[in-house]
Amino acid sequence: MAAEMGSEIKNDHVKAFESLSIISHNCSSGPSLRGTQKLKITECMNELEKIVYLVDAHVPKLRERTAFSYHLQAEQEECKEAADEFRQFKKLIFPPCNQTLEDGFNLIMQQIAELPKEWTIVQLTSQYSPEEHINFNRKRYYSTGLHISVFNCGTDKAVPFVVTVPPPTVNGVKLELMQAHMDGLANYQSELNSRVNQKAFRNYRDRLIYVQKYEEIEMCLKETIQNITCHWLREWRCLLSGKFEEKRIDNFIRDELEEIIKNVLPEQTVSNRAKDLLYYVAKGALHLSDKEIISSMAQIFGEEAPLKVLVRLIKKLNVELFSQFTNFAKHPLILVIDENLDNLHWEMMHVLREESVTRVPSLHFAYILFKMHEKDMENGYKIISNYKNGQYIVNPESNLQKMEIRMMGFYKYWLEDWKGINNRQPTSKEFCAMLEDSDIFSYSGHGNGTHIVSLNDLRPLHIKAVVLMFGCASTRIQRQGPQSDTLSSYHVYLTSRCPCLLGMLWPVHDLPTDQITTCLLSSWLPSTAPIPWENVNKTLWLKAQQTGEFTSTIVSMNHESDVVLSRALANTKHKLFNYVCLAACVVRGLPVKIKLIDN
Repeated sequence: MAAEMGSEIKNDHVKAFESLSIISHNCSSGPSLRGTQKLKITECMNELEKIVYLVDAHVPKLRERTAFSYHLQAEQEECKEAADEFRQFKKLIFPPCNQTLEDGFNLIMQQIAELPKEWTIVQLTSQYSPEEHINFNRKRYYSTGLHISVFNCGTDKAVPFVVTVPPPTVNGVKLELMQAHMDGLANYQSELNSRVNQKAFRNYRDRLIYVQKYEEIEMCLKETIQNITCHWLREWRCLLSGKFEEKRIDNFIRDELEEIIKNVLPEQTVSNRAKDLLYYVAKGALHLSDKEIISSMAQIFGEEAPLKVLVRLIKKLNVELFSQFTNFAKHPLILVIDENLDNLHWEMMHVLREESVTRVPSLHFAYILFKMHEKDMENGYKIISNYKNGQYIVNPESNLQKMEIRMMGFYKYWLEDWKGINNRQPTSKEFCAMLEDSDIFSYSGHGNGTHIVSLNDLRPLHIKAVVLMFGCASTRIQRQGPQSDTLSSYHVYLTSRCPCLLGMLWPVHDLPTDQITTCLLSSWLPSTAPIPWENVNKTLWLKAQQTGEFTSTIVSMNHESDVVLSRALANTKHKLFNYVCLAACVVRGLPVKIKLIDN
C-alpha cells in the first residue's frame, strides 16, 4: 500500500510538472522543462522510452530560443530558398511537443542513421533531483546519478542504450563532487579578481601566496577528475570511446567476444544490448581494474556468471589485439553534456586523452550542425578547405602588451599568410566580417569579444570560420540563478552556423594560454617556417623580448601536423604542463580537419 501511495504521489508530481512545462513551453524555465523529462524517466521501465525523454531533457529552452530565432530570420529573409532553409532548421531544432513517444524514438533513429557512420555520440545526463528543483541558493550544486546514453551513428541497426550510474560515493558516503569543484573555481576566480589591476607581485611573500592558491586549484581540478573516474563513472567510463578508424579492429573484437560467449556462456541467451556493453568493456579494458571489469560483467551477465574466467579472457583478447594491430586511431567522439555538468573538464580523463572529442549541447544540435555543413563533411569531419585564409584579433583592449608581442611574433613566423588586428579594438562590423569571411578565426584578448560585438549582432550572421577563443572563460556556460536558464555566447555561435568553436571553461592566464595557442596552432596547421615551432628556442619569446629571428634548440627538424583540430588539442595537452589552463580548453561543435594545401 505504501509503495502504491508513493507511486501515486510521484505520478501526481509528473503531471504537475507537465502542466507547467510541456503544455506551455513559453511560460516555463529551462530547469522546469529539463526536470519534467528527467522525472518521467523515474517512472519509465522501457529503455527506448527513456532515451526519448533523456534526449529531450537537454537544453530545451535553448532549442526553443533557437527556433524563435530561425522563425524570425525566415520571416525577414527576402530570398525564398533561404527562408525555407531557416524554416527547416526550426523544425529540426525543436520538434513538435505533442509527438508520441514512438514518433520521438523513430525521429531519433532516423537522425542517428543519417549522421556520419564514423561518429559515436555519448550523452551524459544528470538524474532528476528534487532538491535541485526547489533550491534557491545559486551557489549550491548537486552531484546526482548519471544516465550514460550511447548512439552509434550511420546505421538504423544499432539500437541506442542507456547505463545509469549512482551518485558518487566514497566508502558509502556521498561525495559532493560538483560542489567541491565549483567552490574551487569560485576561490580561484576571487583570487584573480583581487589581482586584476596588479601588474607585478608586491613582494616575495605575495608571490608565494599566489603560487599556493594556484597549486590549490590545480589539486582541486585533478581531484575532480580522479573522483569522476573512480567514484562516479567507475567501470562505465569505458563507454566514452569512439570507433576505431581501422574497421578490422572492431570486427576482431566482436568476433572474439562471440567465441567467448559461445564457450563460456553456452546456455545463456545474450541480448544485443549485453553484447554491446561487453564490447565496450573489452575495448576499454586497459583503462579498468580487474575489480571494475568483474563489476561490469556481473551487471551484464549476473552474479552467477563465471566472472573471473570472463576477465581472464578479456585480458587475453587485448594481448592478441595489440599483437595483431598497430594503428589504434579513433574516429570522432561527440559528447552531449548536460548543462549541469558542462563546467567539468571531462576531456582530462585518462580514458579520453587519446580520443578526438567535441562537445555539443544536445543531439538536436549535432544533427542540425551536420545538416548545415553536410556538403563539406568527409569521413565524419567538416573539411576546412583553406587554412591559410585565417584572421586574428590580438590584444584589442591594448592592455596585454606581453601577450601581444608573443602572439604577433608567432603569427609572423608560423602563419605569415594570416591577417588581423592587434593593439586596437575592432569595430563590430570588422569583427563580424572576420567571422563570415575567414576559414579560421583566432581571438587573443579578454573574455570572448562580446564587449566588442553584441550577441544580437552575432545571431543573424552566417559564421563561416572555425572560431578559436583564447580569452578567459570564453565558452563557459553561466547559471544566472538556481531556477534560471543557463547562457553562453558559444550557443549563439552554433545557432549562427559556426561549425566549431574552441574556448575556455574558466579564467586563464596569458602566458600559459599563449603557450597553448601557439602549440595548438603549430600542431594543427602546417607552415613554411624554417624551424618547427616545438624546436624553436623560446627563452626570449616567453619573456616577450623576441626581436630577431628564431633559432633552434635541437638538430632534428622533423615536424608533423595533425590535421584534426581535436586531436591537435589532445596532443597539446600531452606536451604542455599547465594543468589549470589545459583543462579549461575544450572544443564545441562539429569535428573539423584541414585540407592540406600543396605549397
